[in-house]
Amino acid sequence: AYTIDCCELGEVVYENFNAAAAEIRIEGVTAHPMSAKNVLINPIRIANDIINRFDVQDTPEHTEGREGYFW
Repeated sequence: AYTIDCCELGEVVYENFNAAAAEIRIEGVTAHPMSAKNVLINPIRIANDIINRFDVQDTPEHTEGREGYFW
């Protein structure tokens, strides 16, 4: 990939990068609080479990330069 929108005037950067994306949908079900025991699961908790599977060192705040990261 070539880019001219960076760095010094007239500089052309030629590097390979991957800007892949993923989408995860978490769909829940409705349940009355009186009958929700062992039925209702908070979707925020499911999202939290998924996020916690990523290594915290692979996030933008812990990487620098050309190191890859998950956002």
